[in-house]
Amino acid sequence: MDVDKIISKIRNGDFKDVKRFIKKNPETVNRKNSDGLTLLMAACEQGNKELITLLTKSGADLNIGDKDKKWTALHYAVVK
Repeated sequence: MDVDKIISKIRNGDFKDVKRFIKKNPETVNRKNSDGLTLLMAACEQGNKELITLLTKSGADLNIGDKDKKWTALHYAVVK
């Protein structure tokens, strides 16, 4: 499953599938989708604390910037 599909699942609230995917594929936590968003940015955008915790414990980098504004996950959390 690619990052775009996982971010779509995050936005749709399919957190069981997302958690299962992350646990099986922890190396994907810092990959960006076609819009330059990471899984952590999408989780922050949705305000899902449980998923944010899982991603950070899985090694998600808080300092990665998005493609357009160079916003980090923290920016997305604050805007939420």
